Amino acid sequence: MSYQELSQGFPADIIDDVMAKVLNKINAYICIIDASDLRLLWANRYFLNNIEYSPKVLLNMNPNDLLRFVHPDCREALLKSLTNINISNHECQVGFYNIMIKWKQWIWVLATISLYERNCHDGPTDKLLLYATKTDINQLYDQLKHLVDQAKGKDGPKLLNLLSVKEKKVIEHISNGESDREISEKLEISIHTARTHRKKIIHKLGLKNSCLLVKFAIENGLG
Repeated sequence: MSYQELSQGFPADIIDDVMAKVLNKINAYICIIDASDLRLLWANRYFLNNIEYSPKVLLNMNPNDLLRFVHPDCREALLKSLTNINISNHECQVGFYNIMIKWKQWIWVLATISLYERNCHDGPTDKLLLYATKTDINQLYDQLKHLVDQAKGKDGPKLLNLLSVKEKKVIEHISNGESDREISEKLEISIHTARTHRKKIIHKLGLKNSCLLVKFAIENGLG
């Protein structure tokens, strides 16, 4: 079915033809929402292809009807983003939401809500643009957990495998508060080499400075 057939029923003055063509080429859930009463005014091809309802039905839905597409656990957060957006400062609201698409499938999306068109004093209401892309929430959770574990030192054993025997010895000396000169003397290497080892170790472990390196060494039995 063509987009012209899909979109039959949307008001013609909501979006210009050029913008509509651009948004219809994007594989993301894009819609325009009335900011005053939170009604849907327009949606792109991808949105309509993945939602079971026609534009005519969508246009007649009240906010509570539209919120049925959003999982109960996420409705309050989405509603807050829609109503609290700071339109005067063009502030965007970003969040993860669990939404229902056709065949009653629940998917996670990363959604951005921003001002699409500002209200003139005697003109129509403000319009908001919602742009949402499907995301793998489990993969995202694993990545975030990895970052948190790394920050807490739980990934220490894995990170230690990235280091050479020489680098581990350098860490031991650093954790004892020794300077590059002292390390170079004890390991019989140049100061430049000791300094280079320090920088490479910090980079390998994803740390920011020597203080965090000392903390890592103590937490992982090298200090």
